[in-house]
Amino acid sequence: MDTLHVACVQMQTSNHLARNLSVLSDRISQAHALGCTLLVLPENFSWMGAKDERMSHDSTSLIEYFLKQSAQQYKMWIVAGSILWQEQEEQLPFNRCWVFNPEGERCQYYDKIHLFEACLQDEQWREADEVQAGKVPRIVPLDAVWKMGLSICYDVRFSRLYRFYAAQSCNIMTVPAAFAVETGRAHWEVLLRARAIECQTYVLAAAQWGTHADGRKTYGHSMIVDPWGTVLDVLPEGEGLVHAELSLSVLEQARARLPSVQTYHQV
Repeated sequence: MDTLHVACVQMQTSNHLARNLSVLSDRISQAHALGCTLLVLPENFSWMGAKDERMSHDSTSLIEYFLKQSAQQYKMWIVAGSILWQEQEEQLPFNRCWVFNPEGERCQYYDKIHLFEACLQDEQWREADEVQAGKVPRIVPLDAVWKMGLSICYDVRFSRLYRFYAAQSCNIMTVPAAFAVETGRAHWEVLLRARAIECQTYVLAAAQWGTHADGRKTYGHSMIVDPWGTVLDVLPEGEGLVHAELSLSVLEQARARLPSVQTYHQV
């Protein structure tokens, strides 16, 4: 398939699971009506609350069932942003992104490798105190043409991960995120466009927006960027979708005009 219609969801996720899944249900239906066959959800799409509140295993099972049914019903690939996934009770959870194929199968996952750490004007973050880091990049072949590299939020600052994906012939990078407002204003668009330009790939960034139950404020500005660094669609504020058609010919033209990505295969 030489073209691919894609969308990214922007949410103001709350600490009420039912509300969040209801919003998602509407967004997935909306993306389907637009003809999208690939949908990216933001980081922490199902729940955002206080640190001492944790999602139960039953809730995680419910989320997985919801995503499987949605992917199968709409024949859509769903990159399910991230959830907290605890493999063993005595260990910290992973910040994990699931991928569901159009048959409703959970076909791949990615655990966030680079954990957020920042000392900002009004907030401090050390994600490693709450989450354990992943170790392995993950790739999803959508078909014979499109190949997707997975990442989450803070990963976008570390170009080596995306260069690895480019060297593996990925032409889509997904970046579910919950970027802080201060760092978002300064760096979000710059980093996304940089990753698209240096790897000559499409970048699909689904973001959280607004003030959440724990008082955290996120930046929004979900966007889709093409291999030349052009922003194809952006949603600065509010909940909704961004969508665009990805084109293999556009990607090939960008790489022909400036064949820098070929060097990644030689590293």
